[in-house]
Amino acid sequence: MKGIIKLKNPVKNYSWGSTDFIPALLNLSYNGKTPFAELWVSTHNGGLSVCTDADNKNQTLKDVIQSDSQFFLGKVANKYDVLPYLFKILSASTPLSIQAHPDKIQAENGFRREQECGIALDAPERNYKDCNHKPEIICALTDFTAMCGFRQIDEIKKLFCAFDCPVTNAVAVLLTDDFALRNFFTALMYLENESQLITDYVKKNISLIQKKYPKYKIVWDLISDFCDEYPGDAAVIAPLYLNVICLKPGESFFIPASVLHAYCMGSGVELMAASDNVLRGGLTKKYIDKQELINILMFKPFCPVIQNCSGESFFTYDTQFDTPIDTQIDTHFDDFKLSRLKNYSGNFPVYGPVVIFITNGTLIINSITGTDNNKIESLTLTKGMSVFTASGADRKNIFLEGNNYTAYTAAVGYIE
Repeated sequence: MKGIIKLKNPVKNYSWGSTDFIPALLNLSYNGKTPFAELWVSTHNGGLSVCTDADNKNQTLKDVIQSDSQFFLGKVANKYDVLPYLFKILSASTPLSIQAHPDKIQAENGFRREQECGIALDAPERNYKDCNHKPEIICALTDFTAMCGFRQIDEIKKLFCAFDCPVTNAVAVLLTDDFALRNFFTALMYLENESQLITDYVKKNISLIQKKYPKYKIVWDLISDFCDEYPGDAAVIAPLYLNVICLKPGESFFIPASVLHAYCMGSGVELMAASDNVLRGGLTKKYIDKQELINILMFKPFCPVIQNCSGESFFTYDTQFDTPIDTQIDTHFDDFKLSRLKNYSGNFPVYGPVVIFITNGTLIINSITGTDNNKIESLTLTKGMSVFTASGADRKNIFLEGNNYTAYTAAVGYIE
């Protein structure tokens, strides 16, 4: 089927992953080793998808696209030579690190700086693996808990007052207004011996705090869980200053560059600009560059808008957001857009170079071919399968149908 390529995708195994969701999606048995954390559909060097159809078998999708970028990418080839987005299935049983991603200028400067310093790309202390920004969207496939963006100042003060730990109270007094967020967060990041005092306080007092302030149960539960996972880490109190977000399947939110966030538990579809740049701030054993994280962060309250697909057969998740005043974050970009198809039948609804990933049921892609349009080629995709559809594929003669299926598509953020 011209321009439609079946894919085999790399799986990343990390300690925070789960033992069931991705194996079940791919119809695999868990091997009893490191949990399955991420599946990438990608032309990024950090995890290359491989083609499995007869015409391009065992070639990377990146190599195939670059062999004829005008056909596979269309107008996108005027700006990129690979896919500008990175599609993931993510599954977490324990929290990922608290982190943020740079904007485009920060990434270019950081990548150049680390190259000039001779830091190897695979060095543990490397912050910038590439020179790209990394805004992203997460759409829940299961119940999904996350933290994203600084809370409003008054809300942070209220939660710190309820928590009432002497060490954190001494930091909370810095919260005089929005502009004090940088001083407040910097003080938290540079707590040294006091970090252990915080987790000791949690272990001793969290039950009493939970009973006294049941309204904030999710906050206390997360702090308690974080404390068990990362004793001695001041970031265990992140739910006091970051918005806690609980998604139901089908709900999503967008995370712009420079916004502090962490995924805590659950499985979802994640779509982002093609980058692997991460600045960490806690809840991890990996390298933390405190000052560089502080340098790239947006120090303004920000709570993402939750979107719900509302059962529609074709739904595109918005990647725009209302930016706080006096920030320089670029809210408009064309790297990606995420859509969901649910039992949709009809013409192929998304244009440009597109990835399709099936999360449930069976999708059939029909293509009308032949000199007189008198032949039909069909490709059947089931749960866990994916394809790449070239920009140059004949969309007006491609039709979708299926049986109780759900699929997610990744595309560029504009239509050719």
